[in-house]
Amino acid sequence: MSTKKQVLRLKYNITSKDYDAIYAEEQLEKYTVSIKYIDVYNKVLDCGCGTALFIEFLKGMKRLCNVNYYLCLDLSPGMLRQAKRRIRKLGLGFLAELVEADAEYLPLRDKSVETAVSFTVINLLEDKTKGIRELQRVTCGCILVSVLKLAEKLDMVSLRFGKYVGETSKDKIFLKCNND
Repeated sequence: MSTKKQVLRLKYNITSKDYDAIYAEEQLEKYTVSIKYIDVYNKVLDCGCGTALFIEFLKGMKRLCNVNYYLCLDLSPGMLRQAKRRIRKLGLGFLAELVEADAEYLPLRDKSVETAVSFTVINLLEDKTKGIRELQRVTCGCILVSVLKLAEKLDMVSLRFGKYVGETSKDKIFLKCNND
């Protein structure tokens, strides 16, 4: 693992216990905008799941009824510990699996999930193109990605990824479906 990834992992491990208190409102804003553009069904990948706020949001919106497998993937063991607690509290252990992995090297078979979401992860990757390609490789349906507006170097158009569908106060949201 590169030094940059080690530092990023450490940062999220340290902040994992307080993450929701600091970022939950910002994350919920992304989810509220994003849910208008994507259907979650069958097998879902939450790439960079953090503390599993999105699955909680989906449950609250009654949008998990067509999901039979939810994969929470994150680089940070600290975030995954918080996600595990949340999933247990929500009674969703039967549905969700937690995996520690790198978004640039997804441990999944080609076209193995129908829906993938990745909120403010791509802009953190060393090889953004590889991260986008990995999401495309494992997803047979739609992929929704949010990126920080401040990530000026990250041009989703030049990465040939999807279409712009909306934004929040801090993020731009892009969607790519298999038939696009």
